[in-house]
Formats: sequence, C-alpha cells, structure tokens
Amino acid sequence: MMPPALPPAKPLVDTPRIVQPAAYQAFFGNVAAVVPRGTEYVILLVDGDRKAIRVVQGNRVRLQAVLPRRDVTLRLVAVDGKSHRDTSAPVGPVLGLAASAAPRLTASTEDPALSSGESKVVANEGNVLTVEQKGNAKFGLLSIPYTSVRKMELEPQNTILSTQVSGSMRKLVSLMRVTPEGSGTRLDYRLEIVPSAIASSVMSRDFLKGELTEQFTAIVGEMVRRAK
Repeated sequence: MMPPALPPAKPLVDTPRIVQPAAYQAFFGNVAAVVPRGTEYVILLVDGDRKAIRVVQGNRVRLQAVLPRRDVTLRLVAVDGKSHRDTSAPVGPVLGLAASAAPRLTASTEDPALSSGESKVVANEGNVLTVEQKGNAKFGLLSIPYTSVRKMELEPQNTILSTQVSGSMRKLVSLMRVTPEGSGTRLDYRLEIVPSAIASSVMSRDFLKGELTEQFTAIVGEMVRRAK
C-alpha cells in the first residue's frame, strides 16, 4: 500500500519572509521583508509580542521597532484583504541594539586622521551612495594628490561595501562587516587594492598595515567621543 502523498510545498512567493536581519546578527531597529502579493499590512512580532504594524504597497516592506537589548526572535505576520494571515519562519536569535549604534557614513570634524581630504556625497539612492573625495596621500616625505569616486552600498546593521568607480587607483574595493561579539561589536575590514604606478613604488604591506591601524584607532576614538 502506497503512503498518502504529501501536500505540495507552499511557494516561497506566497510566504512572508524576513530578509534582514538574519539570525546571529545585530539588530538596530530596521526589518526588511518580502510578503505575498495582496498583503495589505504586516505585523512584526518580537518574542511573540506585537511591536510594529505597517501598511504594505507591493511585495517588499521595511519596518522600524525598538527592541530590548538582548537576544530576541522575530516573526512577521502578513494580512491580506480577506483578513487571511500568513506567518514567516522565526528568525533568531538576533541581538537588539540601540539605533544610535548603527553604522553610518559621517565625517569627523576633530581628528585629522579622519579628515585628511575633502569628501562629499554626490548621489544618494537610499542605501547606495556615491562619494567623491579629493586630497593628498602621504607616503613618508612624499605627498601624492588623489581623487576618488566611490560607490558605497550600505546594508544597515551589517556591511558597508565600497567600490571605486573612478580615481587614482587602478582598483579599490573594501568591505566592512559589523557583528556582535560579547558585550561589544566586532568590525571586520577587508581591502583589495591595485595601486597606480606612482603609488606602487612606495606602498608596501607594512605601510598599509600602519595606515589602517592609524585610521581604525582614530575611528574607535571618534566613536568613543560621540558616545559621551
């Protein structure tokens, strides 16, 4: 005797799904999700408690909520015009943190290590920015003028991807990732660089290590100053 056939799996497009944050990530109050077509509004549940409601247009939605500063589990309930409800799979644990701690692009006005050039945002498309920077890169006693136009792709609470669109370097790509670690936050930074002919004559692994150490020491100092 053949066992009864299982019902077909529900298509992913018909199921609400939280796409940001993911489990084991820091959460600063922003939730991004995809929902079934016909959804009229969504409800964000945090450990089973209702924390936010938002009307939906289309099949993508973003919500904001203030969470307790601890590990929590998120669910999203999608409600259509007939009051039919679909609930997403749980996402968790995620670490709730204050929105003021979220990574963002900003300029320092005090530390010279963070303000060695002129920088401005020339295009802003939500979480994708185009930044133009001009200045002088110092290699010991040698100073080389540089220009750079970079595309900055921000995934709030998680990463900042920077890609040179045009500029003095042959290639420049960096990725900063933010993750919770213990009672603090861990910053992981990766840099891929192909220098110009002039810069390659003076740049070395040890030089870049020293420059990045100075930059991140200044960044941490600036964060501590702003937290006071």
